[in-house]
Amino acid sequence: MTTFSEVKSVEAPLAAIKIHPNPATDVLYVESPKAVQQVWVSDARGRITHPFKTNNNEVTINMLQSGIYQLHIMDENHQISVERFVKE
Repeated sequence: MTTFSEVKSVEAPLAAIKIHPNPATDVLYVESPKAVQQVWVSDARGRITHPFKTNNNEVTINMLQSGIYQLHIMDENHQISVERFVKE
């Protein structure tokens, strides 16, 4: 089981973190000025699905059902940014 401790949740400046494409079908690409340590997805009700592995800041989302989600991105300083996306 993964636990998230000592994490600071912050709203990122508009240009700090970008995800694309949005909407997406299979893969989301994360652009961040800081190293991405961990990502996880929550659904529209706030339920965390599970942590996702990133490979070169790519997040595979093909196992998710269509809907609206939030991508939580934790950087090297343990700060979290949240970006909404649509899974087609």
